[in-house]
Amino acid sequence: MYGLATVDLHGDYRGNLWGRSQASSSRGHYEARPRDYVARFYELKARWERDTAFSSSLDEIIASPCLQDIMRMGEAAVPLILRELRAQPSLIFLALHGITGENPLPDSARGDIAAATNAWLDWASRNPVYVG
Repeated sequence: MYGLATVDLHGDYRGNLWGRSQASSSRGHYEARPRDYVARFYELKARWERDTAFSSSLDEIIASPCLQDIMRMGEAAVPLILRELRAQPSLIFLALHGITGENPLPDSARGDIAAATNAWLDWASRNPVYVG
């Protein structure tokens, strides 16, 4: 009954926002649409950026409830994160390790957001299953 929803870079959608086949309400059934899932990602991302903007602790940034919620979105969040990284280097790449279990960062990229972003984008080019 509960599974991961997925969204690819073109907005194609498999599953739904909450991982159920349908959510019911007193007024009928609601089936999540791709834009709901995308909207939830960007809401969480904006709140995460706002909440951690002045934090210098990587542990705090990773432990943020919003980043944890993005990671719980699973593989469906990967194309959205990659889209963000293509637009601008960001610590949002931290969620990718939690989702994929991968760590493509060379030692030389540690502490360098741009280099870490590039390492993840290179990883994505070798793992097109996550691109959508």
